[in-house]
Amino acid sequence: MDDAAEYAIAALTEMLEDKQHELKQNDGQVASLQEKSELIKGEVKALEKTIEMVRERFMNPELPNTSTNGKTNGKYTAMTLSKAVVDVVERFGESPGISASQILQYLEREGFKTEAKKPYYSVYGVARDLVERKQINEGERDGKKVFIKKQPF
Repeated sequence: MDDAAEYAIAALTEMLEDKQHELKQNDGQVASLQEKSELIKGEVKALEKTIEMVRERFMNPELPNTSTNGKTNGKYTAMTLSKAVVDVVERFGESPGISASQILQYLEREGFKTEAKKPYYSVYGVARDLVERKQINEGERDGKKVFIKKQPF
């Protein structure tokens, strides 16, 4: 093979390697964007459900106003903590998930009553138990445990 052919092959091989490297970088960026997109989709669903809940609560005069510091007979007043936590996670636990403190806020807003001195720990413990029983899923957001509704298959 003459020098011109060897030079052409070397130049083309270098161009090929550059393009393969560029393609690999692009694939990484696409994967990262897809992951971010999935997180944003979960956040959008959670916001849509929250808007729905607010509309339902404030635009339906038959429903009790649960913003009266617990003086209500809201959705969770007669429900066990386990059933109430499952319900909250099913309603609002789209990816990227809902924290135990957020679950507690929803429970209190909808009339859940407890005698527990530290209700956060009760909610967290029940949520972890529900994960163990495979009734809800667990994830992580910003380094903290979150709970995610079971995905239908």
